[in-house]
Amino acid sequence: IIINSILLCLPLSFQRRLILGLSIPLSIFSGIFLGWAIEKLWKHKLFLANAYAVVIIAITLALLIPSNIKVWTQDIDRIRTGAYPYFIYTDVYNALLWTQASTKHEAIILSSFPTGSFLPRYAARKTYAGHWAQTINLDVKLKETAAFFRGAMSARAQKKFLTDNNITYILYGPYEQNISTDNWMAQYPENYTRVFKNNTVTIYKVSFR
Repeated sequence: IIINSILLCLPLSFQRRLILGLSIPLSIFSGIFLGWAIEKLWKHKLFLANAYAVVIIAITLALLIPSNIKVWTQDIDRIRTGAYPYFIYTDVYNALLWTQASTKHEAIILSSFPTGSFLPRYAARKTYAGHWAQTINLDVKLKETAAFFRGAMSARAQKKFLTDNNITYILYGPYEQNISTDNWMAQYPENYTRVFKNNTVTIYKVSFR
């Protein structure tokens, strides 16, 4: 608890994630304290203890329930939209499963931001640009990714981008199509080998020599 309290003071973008496990000991200690307080009050004076117990429980529920209802309501509204990040396309999901089963563990995958956010979870592979709080220099990487898929990089810049970042596969699906043009791979077509394809997703292996 002490360490978590210190970490919360750090100026980090993922600061709130440092308290994910903190709720468990706090809940345990809160339950112990409430039980101890009610027991003390009970021994002191029965009628008064019951009244205090009701007040303590009511205040606790009044403080906790509204925020939980708000979070649940927001999540339900977002889930009803059927949109990212609560849902991904079935073709994308199957492509990620193929990636896990058919590529080496050290593979690095280039994709758009939405796909990259799911890739480590379902493919167990590194992504060039993924989760906003767990990707270093995300803004720069998103710009580079968009430039690559738009075909805005020169042949030399494209090759340097892929080789410098050790990118071994390119996942091209619905999310990538939203930010790309048809000529994104026109610079080095012979160096992109198609290794997977379903209705909407194609995966290419990068092999610059």
